[in-house]
Amino acid sequence: MGYPNATVRWLATLTVASLGAFLALSQTASANFRISPTAVNLERAPGGAALGTIDVRLGHEGDYRFRTVIEEISQRPDGTQVYSPASNSRYSASAWVSVTPSTFRGSPDRTQPIQYRVSVPPDAEPGDHLASLTVQRLAKATKATASSIEAVSVRLTIRVRGAIRPAAKIVALEVPSIANGGPVSVGTTVRNTGNVTLNFNHANPGQVRILDGSDRKATLPFSGSLFPGQTRVFNSRWEDPPLFGSFDAEAAVRTGTREAHSKKGFWVIPWRQIGALVLIVAAVVLLALGWRRRRWGY
Repeated sequence: MGYPNATVRWLATLTVASLGAFLALSQTASANFRISPTAVNLERAPGGAALGTIDVRLGHEGDYRFRTVIEEISQRPDGTQVYSPASNSRYSASAWVSVTPSTFRGSPDRTQPIQYRVSVPPDAEPGDHLASLTVQRLAKATKATASSIEAVSVRLTIRVRGAIRPAAKIVALEVPSIANGGPVSVGTTVRNTGNVTLNFNHANPGQVRILDGSDRKATLPFSGSLFPGQTRVFNSRWEDPPLFGSFDAEAAVRTGTREAHSKKGFWVIPWRQIGALVLIVAAVVLLALGWRRRRWGY
């Protein structure tokens, strides 16, 4: 079966356009630039200043253009970082930072230094303030309908000297009242109510403890960090509970000499198995009664 010439031309044009868009996206999908360091931690007094440099290593970036933007960092409940425009929010340092140069070309291959300057306000609140130095590789202008911007971020944490107050609050602890065997899921919502970042892997261990009276049956640790003013949700699982019993789930986060904690009791009852056993017993009883009636004729 043949196709009209117009249809053939239309199909050929569509194929070429689709291939071109795919190639354009493929080219923007792999970046050849690296940044070091990936995190910077500073400590300054209110009204203080700091100068520093990050290095962008460029290789085979052709005629791409780059820009460096200052962004604010926050967290989603799962702990992933979110980047947004600079602001004067309470724990942000994004309004205190400037960079030079703010734009540069990708060629020739080289290491491009970017100098950052931090100016801490005289009335800055003590504690940790965060910002991101985000280096973006801008998409080339093409006829493709889709384009992407590659970005690599450097997290900048500025600890303002003064009264340092690590603190946390267990906002919610969720565990089923009756669990049908394992695993048992426990959800813990933690809010950083202090003024410094909490590190659950080191200085601020956090976990859910499964208790049978004074006996600890399991420890389900938290991991990662939690920025000041942010909230995270930790989903833990007790994989191998006993078949039956009454237990307590206790969530706790250590902050210095204090511990934020919350406790909730629950039962592990194999109610599905019990239900199946009841049905089996009922069936046996009914069969026995039927046999008795037939045996004795009533």
